[in-house]
Amino acid sequence: MLQNIPKEKILEVVRQGPTIPGKIVKVVGGDTMLIGAILSGMISTGEIKYSSLKIGGSPVYYVPGQESRLEEFVQYLSDKDQKTVSMLKEKKVVEESGLDPLTRVSIKIIKDFAKPFELDNKVFYRYFLVEKSEAEKIASEILKKNENEKKDAKEYNKDVLTNESAIYLSQTQVLETSNNPETSNNVAPAIVSSEAHYKESTQDSGKGNISEEPIPESDEFSSIKRDKKEKKQKHDLRTEEESGKIKKDFFEMIKEYVHKKGLDIISKEKIKKNEYALVLKNHGSNEYIYCVAKDKKTINEGDLSTAFVFSHQKNMPCIFLMTGRLTKKAEMMAQKEFKDITIETI
Repeated sequence: MLQNIPKEKILEVVRQGPTIPGKIVKVVGGDTMLIGAILSGMISTGEIKYSSLKIGGSPVYYVPGQESRLEEFVQYLSDKDQKTVSMLKEKKVVEESGLDPLTRVSIKIIKDFAKPFELDNKVFYRYFLVEKSEAEKIASEILKKNENEKKDAKEYNKDVLTNESAIYLSQTQVLETSNNPETSNNVAPAIVSSEAHYKESTQDSGKGNISEEPIPESDEFSSIKRDKKEKKQKHDLRTEEESGKIKKDFFEMIKEYVHKKGLDIISKEKIKKNEYALVLKNHGSNEYIYCVAKDKKTINEGDLSTAFVFSHQKNMPCIFLMTGRLTKKAEMMAQKEFKDITIETI
């Protein structure tokens, strides 16, 4: 019965610091279900609060005013989420649009530590210990900085365009003057000076290369090239057919791999011609697995990032199947940021 354990006893334990039902049971007795029921009643009255973060499936309970002590439990987050908390604590405020896809997902998960707010229709996140008034000042500075950078970029583009126009005008004047016998000997001094300066700079640098425009191919020559290409493609196809090397259907390759691993395909979605997203099940452990399969020569960090984000959202482990190889950057990230992804070649 609930009345067997006074809630004052439980409240006394929680006042000593954020805790979980299992630890409360050790102090006041009872079981976790009973303590959980009492805690729920205390939450509804506002006597205690609970975290989004969980330890062994249970949230952390604390009394109002103990929010700062939630930092003691950051270690129970995933590696990626711990890094996001650390980054936000250091920067105090970040703009959502300036975050990479992984961090955007992560910052929405760490609800105890990242508090969203809007300013000028832009979404920002503040570290939970930063006051909202201070956060808004920092966000205003971020917006101002972004606006200045945009203006600088526009000015730069305007200057480049002006310079290009001036060069084009100078070249046009030179051509018109050289084609006119009456004025060929009276080239404008400014243009001559510019040409002399250009020649000196290119001679000094030793890199004055003359660019030549490609000679356009004739229609007849283009037609010959097309015919040769088509003949080669037909020849290659015949060679593959004769040698029995026609590539297997990609989905058949996926099924073979899945069955060899003792997994079942619960659902599949064809994203592109050579890309599938699947949900697999391991009946031995009763575990669901998110799987991405790609038939590509090279897999980059963006491919892995997308798979990681979706598996993170679905709270499932992730398998990434590929026929090609990882880029150097993807290899590095597979050992750090994406180390939880199982990557295999099929």
